[in-house]
Amino acid sequence: MRIDNIFPTIFKFLSEVKVEMKKVSWLTKQQVWRNTYIVIGVSIATAVFLGGLDAIFAWLINKII
Repeated sequence: MRIDNIFPTIFKFLSEVKVEMKKVSWLTKQQVWRNTYIVIGVSIATAVFLGGLDAIFAWLINKII
């Protein structure tokens, strides 16, 4: 690509991006909050589970040693 063609190419790309962004189906505010709560809940559950496993294995290692 030649340097003199770069600006028309950039403008064409940005105009195509604008057209494609209008086709995107965006989530509602309620859906975003629900999904956020799900992610936070799953993250907390995973942290508790892995923390529990870590505590159990640490206890076992201390008993063996």
